[in-house]
Amino acid sequence: MIRPLVFVVLAALSSSTGAWAHSVLLTARPAANSTISAVGGVEVSLRFDSRVDARRSSLAIELPDGRKLRLTPLQGDEPGTVKARADALPAGKYKIVYEVLSIDGHFARGASPFTVE
Repeated sequence: MIRPLVFVVLAALSSSTGAWAHSVLLTARPAANSTISAVGGVEVSLRFDSRVDARRSSLAIELPDGRKLRLTPLQGDEPGTVKARADALPAGKYKIVYEVLSIDGHFARGASPFTVE
């Protein structure tokens, strides 16, 4: 009787990956592959599928020449949102580059490209 119970518990624990998964980017603003006007500056907002720690995360905008403009990440209105603001950007191709600390203690990294016209 104990063997089947142990098997059921182990199977349940191994299949519950949601609690152990890294944060996944759900939406970005500017949206991935979008074209925007950045005359008044750029509002950056990243929404993830789980809570992230903005204080231990990093955000940057990769400029067309490859340099990175570091941004100050702030906690958004929702626990899974990080936001920042950048001054006006000239026309060109850019990437939001992020590294956020997930609720599971691991960092999720990625980039989201956009264009300024």
